[in-house]
Amino acid sequence: MRIGNCECCGAAIMMVCHAKTGKKAPIEVQPSEDGNILVTGNTYEVVPKEEREKVRRRGFILRKNHFATCAHAKLFAKKKPPSLANVVHGPWRSSR
Repeated sequence: MRIGNCECCGAAIMMVCHAKTGKKAPIEVQPSEDGNILVTGNTYEVVPKEEREKVRRRGFILRKNHFATCAHAKLFAKKKPPSLANVVHGPWRSSR
């Protein structure tokens, strides 16, 4: 886990890996009353809505993914590759 600040808004974030996929995500350091992320050591997991209150009652702190709160999150979103359905075929392709 790496703790730092968002390059755009300056919020305190930690880069944590998802417990199952290993995918890194920026998780806010500040706890959130309406958060859905449980950080355990160097990993995080998303807590389903119906389980969040139970998790909080057990003393766990929930946080938010910073992409959900940062006004500049779109700057860091990964671009999806273009769809092959929209590719124009070259002159070597016959329409016959």
